[in-house]
Amino acid sequence: MKRTLISNILLALGAALFLSIGASAQDENAQTPANVRPNQQVRIMRELNLTQQQVQQIRRINVERKPLIQQAQMKLRLANRALDAAIYADDVNEEVIRERMKDVALAQAEVTRVKTFTEVLIRKVLTPEQLGKFRELRERLMQPKNEIKEQPARPIDRLRNRQNRIPVD
Repeated sequence: MKRTLISNILLALGAALFLSIGASAQDENAQTPANVRPNQQVRIMRELNLTQQQVQQIRRINVERKPLIQQAQMKLRLANRALDAAIYADDVNEEVIRERMKDVALAQAEVTRVKTFTEVLIRKVLTPEQLGKFRELRERLMQPKNEIKEQPARPIDRLRNRQNRIPVD
């Protein structure tokens, strides 16, 4: 289950990244995905060296697929609300809860399906070199915080550490 959650997060980030590339290329009011800051989007676009035609293709895919993604996400939100209502109802009915759980699972599967196929369409726009570069960038962005190598101490930190030492007699 943890592996599935991580896979869904990776998938969502990839889709969000591609969605943001098309939207942010010329639209200053574009929404920013939670995990990718605007300056990262620009850096990624530059590093991928997308052509204007590729940006337009990605933007067109995003425009066409956006209603499907929104609809699937709305169904998931409604299914989650219904599950929550069943869990906290005055009269707990485990059969109803199981049904609501199935609804949530189906809705989540639909969100994943729509986002996956959107990402596949966008992936086809990239050249093999761009795809390889994107994989590297995504790997760096998805690296867990605890796996990031520790930064060497800054000079000011080293100075503070020296000043805070207690002399040993």
